[in-house]
Amino acid sequence: MKREIKTRWSGAVIHSGEVNTIAELIVQNKADLRSADLSSADLYRADLSGADLSGANLSGADLSGADLRRANLSGGVSWYFEEIPQTSSKVGETK
Repeated sequence: MKREIKTRWSGAVIHSGEVNTIAELIVQNKADLRSADLSSADLYRADLSGADLSGANLSGADLSGADLRRANLSGGVSWYFEEIPQTSSKVGETK
């Protein structure tokens, strides 16, 4: 299956390939994954040793058992705010 890794800022494709999992694509291209959007990626037991993941969005990614030795994880925090409307005391109404 064709998979792509995109930047978190512009959505531009930085790596793509025919692989079974996103983890395989990461292993193939681990030299430069700066600013990659890997949110919610299944990276279970992925070999990410030495990978440059600086600025990457890893929120929700499964990193259980992943090898992160010597990986650059600086600046990988992705913050966002969601506005939630207040509800009134009456059912179905919002303020």
